[in-house]
Amino acid sequence: MNQDIRDLIYQTIDKTISAEDFDRLQDAMLEDVEIQKEYLRTVSVLGALAETHVPDEHTGDVHAVAGLDHLEPSRSGVDSRQPPHGKEPSSTQALRNDRVSRLHAMRRTFTKAALVVAATLLVTLTLQSYTRGPEQTAVVLPTQSVASQQQTPFRRGLARIVQRIDCVIDTEKWGLRTPEEFHAGESIAISKGLLSVEFNNGVVVTLEGPADLEIQTGESCYLHFGRLLAITPVSDSDLDRTHFEIVTPSAQVVTPGNQFGVDVDSSGNTEVHCFAGQTELIPTRLIAYLKQNSASTPSTSERLVLEENSAVRLLCRGSVRDVNMKESIPAVPRRFVGIPRDSARILSPQSITNLPSTENLSLWFEASQGVQRDERSRVVSWDNLADGIRTDGVSARPSRTAAWQVAPESRPLWRENSFPLLSKPTGWPTLQFDGRKRKECLVTSPIECSDDLTVFVVCSLERDKVGAMLSLQSQTKIRLSQSGTEPKVNVSAMTTRSSQQWTYQRHTVKGESQLDQVLVLAGVKYSFAKNTYELYVDGRIQGSGIPLQGASQKRSHVIGANGSQAKSFLAGNIAEIVVYDRMLDDDDFNAATEALLTKYHLSLR
Repeated sequence: MNQDIRDLIYQTIDKTISAEDFDRLQDAMLEDVEIQKEYLRTVSVLGALAETHVPDEHTGDVHAVAGLDHLEPSRSGVDSRQPPHGKEPSSTQALRNDRVSRLHAMRRTFTKAALVVAATLLVTLTLQSYTRGPEQTAVVLPTQSVASQQQTPFRRGLARIVQRIDCVIDTEKWGLRTPEEFHAGESIAISKGLLSVEFNNGVVVTLEGPADLEIQTGESCYLHFGRLLAITPVSDSDLDRTHFEIVTPSAQVVTPGNQFGVDVDSSGNTEVHCFAGQTELIPTRLIAYLKQNSASTPSTSERLVLEENSAVRLLCRGSVRDVNMKESIPAVPRRFVGIPRDSARILSPQSITNLPSTENLSLWFEASQGVQRDERSRVVSWDNLADGIRTDGVSARPSRTAAWQVAPESRPLWRENSFPLLSKPTGWPTLQFDGRKRKECLVTSPIECSDDLTVFVVCSLERDKVGAMLSLQSQTKIRLSQSGTEPKVNVSAMTTRSSQQWTYQRHTVKGESQLDQVLVLAGVKYSFAKNTYELYVDGRIQGSGIPLQGASQKRSHVIGANGSQAKSFLAGNIAEIVVYDRMLDDDDFNAATEALLTKYHLSLR
């Protein structure tokens, strides 16, 4: 902490701080919890100094408090704590009483002022931590909502956060900074979203909010409530298998190296789903019963062992030996959300879509690949296939990115067979969006987009519906949308000329009306440098406009809605999205168009 901040703290206490400096101190305290602690320490120390001299209740003499008498030097070699011999004159006694009275008044004034200032500032900080929180929008994720994964060495602690997806951690509501690492006894409570935590032994636990997880040791944690998916490192040797356990109000789950899910409701009832290997669990009440009866560990017959693809529900009620405390249930992998953590999967683009080039491919979503679904076949996440493409042995990105929807009510439906044709009776997998009725959309991890790009979207359009298929949220916002069965591209940009002047520009290119409830290929070529802004449908140009200039930014992009404060939700289906972070030349653009037309049998129309 620099001296300037300390000076502001002292000015606040003695009421000499200006309004501008007071706001600056508030901002600094909101950003750094250490400054808050220093402020409270300063108030405490100055308050203690004000209490170091108190009057003697019998003689009225002022002397130092015990333990602080070294702060009061003796006068003329005489210990000030010893009363003088003889009787003092009345004038001297009156003078002493006057000093005592003034000291009392100064101490009371200082104490009240310090308490009032401290309380006022802390209340202000608390209110600002709420008012400065992220806006509750339907679709947009700030960049920090999806933290990029970086393999950094552990410095201390037992676990660390490796990824966040639209996550709200409870302590952040009070302006407190979330630690990068967690120690024994610390809790992680989230009210929404997904949070992935990696322990030092390699175990990765993904929490789905609302949930409350307490770190116990480097090999165990306590799930008070909520849902999690645990993945432990795979090992061929029994000796190298990772030991890890999760304790709940009704069970102790022990794994020697598996993949399993745990769900604890508000009553403490626990469901354990085993997806790989074996999972062993012991009812918590049984552990307490054994301890009361001096039994160190339960017998083998008293332990529950779950095989792969099996599950059990343990109730947090009834007697210890009550058989109704446990109930076998089917394992449901789709109830538990996982986060892709690496790009070990290498794709062959030609096996999916025969694109002519994968250079500068920033977004690529295909409905038959990398779709994570819940129990209702609603889409939780959609992998960005561009991360799995490797050139010369080097991955396009060090970590996986995806499009996400953590709110169950806003997830689009995955359909396996859509738009069948005589030439393709089974049709194609698609994601179905139901427009404003359900406000469904997906938001990508932060990915950089420039103002030079090429976009392809294979989608369907519904008559008399308005909605956005894809919104690229760079400084120049580009939205590919529909107005009934007419596709259109809207581009907008805000340019700041000075601190007081700015201009907002917007240009729209509309296409011709297309067939209702069939797949079409919409394409966009956009480049400010080359003065190109064109809309294509099924390879035919529909119109052109004036491109706008904007800087490259790493932002989250939106599928199925128009982005910030979304009101325009897509009513239709999407089969594939391809976005290049450059404008393809004519040969590559025509080759990519032909590849998509051939794949979806659109060239036969």
